Amino acid sequence: MQEVFSWEIDSYKASILKELIREKRYFFVVNVFDLPALREVKKKLLCRTRYKVYVR
Repeated sequence: MQEVFSWEIDSYKASILKELIREKRYFFVVNVFDLPALREVKKKLLCRTRYKVYVR
């Protein structure tokens, strides 16, 4: 699943995402960055988590 959430989307990844959307699920990706480093224009990712919510 890591490849699906990358910023570069080719036609294969787009078809996977469309299929996931049809299944009535919502995906939330939460990224946590180091705020002092971010203020210095440095992106330091501390952690990342994903949530999947099914809709009835």
